[in-house]
This record gives sequence, structure tokens and C-alpha cells, in this order.
Amino acid sequence: MNEVDEAAVIERFRNAAGRLVLDGEPQGYVTTYVRPYWSIGHPFRRQVRVWFRFNLDGGELVEIEDYGPGWWTVREALRGVISIDGETEMTVTWLEGAEREQVWAAFSADVPDELR
Repeated sequence: MNEVDEAAVIERFRNAAGRLVLDGEPQGYVTTYVRPYWSIGHPFRRQVRVWFRFNLDGGELVEIEDYGPGWWTVREALRGVISIDGETEMTVTWLEGAEREQVWAAFSADVPDELR
């Protein structure tokens, strides 16, 4: 498996938003943010986690965190697919511009300002 460039991950998934589709049917949205963390295993190393917030149609909110060295959800998302349950893969289309801003505002307004 290829190494994941952590700096690129941070920039790609900082305040990102995407549309989720399963079998051609819209399923909701995913928003992401990057959060630093400390680990007892690496006390002097800056580490980050990417949080994926799945806002599914019907109002269900599911959060998944991902971090290195595995970056499993990040690897899926970079391929254009995401699985919440480990089995069902949804296609994710990453949004840009005004549409991204609108989805981010609608589904991640409660993310603290220092994480934006």
C-alpha cells in the first residue's frame, strides 16, 4: 500500500464537503475537519486526525475518525468511495466553491472555530 502524504491529507480534508451516492440514489453528505491530537506513543510528534461527519438522509449523523499511519478512511475517500459500516461503499463526490460552503455551513456549524 502506498504511503499517505500527511501534509496533503491535512490540506485535502480541512473543511471538505462531499455528496454521498449509493446505487445512483443520494444518501446525504459528508463533511470533514482536521484536529490535532497527542499520543502517549509519540509524545513529541505533531499528529492529526481527520474527522468524517456523515449526515445521512433521514437525519442520522455518524462520525468516524481516521489517523496515520493507516489512514484507512482517507484512502477510501481519495479513491472516491466511503464505507460507514465497513461493507457498503458509497460514492463520494467532493464539492467545491459555493456548494461546498453551503453544505459545510449546514452540517458542520458546531465544529469549533479553531478546527476550521
